[in-house]
Amino acid sequence: MKKGLFEPIYDDNKLLGKMFKELLNNNDYLTVKMMLEDVYSDYKDIDGNFVEQFQTNAFNARMLELYFFAYFQSENYQMNRDYQYPDFLIQKDNMKVAIEITTANGEYNKEGGVTINSGDGMYNKREEKGYDEYLKNEVPLKFTSPIFSKIQKKYWEKPHCKDLPFAIAVEGFFEEGSLSYTSNPLTEILYGVRYIEDSQGGFSPQKIDKHYKGETPIVSGLFFKPTKEWREMDNVSAILFQNSATISKFRRLGWYKGYYNSLSIITRRGLLYNREKGATVPKYLSYELSQAPFKETWGSGLVVLHNPNAKHPIPKGYFRDAMDIWYENGEIYNNLNGGMYHFLNSDTNAISYQLLVSENTEIKNITKCEFDKLNPRYKTNKNCIPMYWYKAETQKAIAVLSAISTGHKSTNSSGYGYEIFTTIEGAKSYKLHKQSNLREGEIEDVSIEMFNEILLLT
Repeated sequence: MKKGLFEPIYDDNKLLGKMFKELLNNNDYLTVKMMLEDVYSDYKDIDGNFVEQFQTNAFNARMLELYFFAYFQSENYQMNRDYQYPDFLIQKDNMKVAIEITTANGEYNKEGGVTINSGDGMYNKREEKGYDEYLKNEVPLKFTSPIFSKIQKKYWEKPHCKDLPFAIAVEGFFEEGSLSYTSNPLTEILYGVRYIEDSQGGFSPQKIDKHYKGETPIVSGLFFKPTKEWREMDNVSAILFQNSATISKFRRLGWYKGYYNSLSIITRRGLLYNREKGATVPKYLSYELSQAPFKETWGSGLVVLHNPNAKHPIPKGYFRDAMDIWYENGEIYNNLNGGMYHFLNSDTNAISYQLLVSENTEIKNITKCEFDKLNPRYKTNKNCIPMYWYKAETQKAIAVLSAISTGHKSTNSSGYGYEIFTTIEGAKSYKLHKQSNLREGEIEDVSIEMFNEILLLT
């Protein structure tokens, strides 16, 4: 039987990774864990060590694999997981593509550490002396090192990859706040082009030949095979960049599926790609998921950097909801393939109410998702905010405890109420048994009343 992601493989807590332990022991991550388990349930572990690595020192790399698996699955790509290398063979529109996953690591990523929110640490770092030079020169090199390592494997020579486009997917976990870095540093070193502000306030392309690690020059324009070390680069059709295949992404997508058992308020903020013609600066967007201006997809945030000299190019638009970036006549172009919103970087904050648990073991807390499956026709009453969901097996009842809305989903409420639904033997649907009046008072008093009503059904 397939072992679950959150079934510890070691009794010794010291052998488990830092971030895995944080998720395992903290109920605030219930949504994340349920979403991860959901994705993993269909995932084929070809190496046989996925769970071990996820729970120990390769948490981020395995998260990135699960992200791409969820993305390909959601967009109906055909996936072949029969080979150990590379990580994915996908097919869409009669085109097969081989993809290898990697992460840019550093001291910060040891022992399974991870930046939970992509904005953590980035704002203070921008105030440090020399930050701009560090961003221009050293950050790109953090990404190219793991890319170079993967190129040495020559996956395109494997029989099942012969004459196929080959892409390398990368995400950065090399320092605190590394998830805040956009695709721009990687774009510059791959194409050897940087946009410089001119006297008219616009930006013009400038060719760059080198980046510097301290005083040491490192070649730029890697897609153009500038040195013999990069002579195999034309076998790489594209670099896939993602900075949001993280805990926050799984939390947000899990929230949409109802993977929570108490009211969860999730807010996202960040810099947004500006689609306005001639725009040179991004937009800022902040929203609460319950009032989101768009429905996030797994592909949101993905960037595809196309190699202009690839032996086997990948067509623009092949990766749904991704940002395509390409080089043409000395300039860099981009296009968002589907969707209206593309975050360059963002962070996510979540507030979950503490569970209200019945002292009677007959009544169990369930998730919103479970409640919705049992009672799919249920619609929230106007001005009500569902907070908790319950099931009583013996009484054949389910219930929802709600707060009175103050016009916005917040932690403030002027009263509470509940609805109890019952079913009959053999029936699959539930019908309303009792609807209490929403009224002022303490939530604990209303919950006790609801629990008593449920128990009286026996």
